Amino acid sequence: MSKNWNFSMDAERALLAGFLQTLARRYLLLEYGLLESVNDLTKSEFQTMELIALEGITTVSELAKAGKVPMSTASWHANRLVERGYLVRRPDPDDRRTIRLELTAKGRKVLSGLNRAFEAMAAELLAGATASERKVLLKLAQRLTRELPP
Repeated sequence: MSKNWNFSMDAERALLAGFLQTLARRYLLLEYGLLESVNDLTKSEFQTMELIALEGITTVSELAKAGKVPMSTASWHANRLVERGYLVRRPDPDDRRTIRLELTAKGRKVLSGLNRAFEAMAAELLAGATASERKVLLKLAQRLTRELPP
């Protein structure tokens, strides 16, 4: 009996793995589509902006740590984004030695395009679901999001 259970778990894991791969592919297609429309951003620069927006990162050292890149690389990306108007540097009001990075309106506009694409994908995923299915899916999505490793 336990052999059947293991087979079932393997089948469930395979199904979930396939779903995650499909989501990852869809994410990459959305991201690449957005990057094509904003032709002066590299994928790394776009990811830099995502880290700043989604993780609340405000300094180059935090950016390097979160992106797992050397300080020089994080600084280079920040400089390029500032030069092209996606980020702005501001002095920290509490510590004059610290410079904070913030998205500009132009940077927020680019990221909001990705958010709209994700909202459309979510609507598409939920379109055929019943209210009870949506409730279960959303509850599971919240739990999985909390449990995902950084």
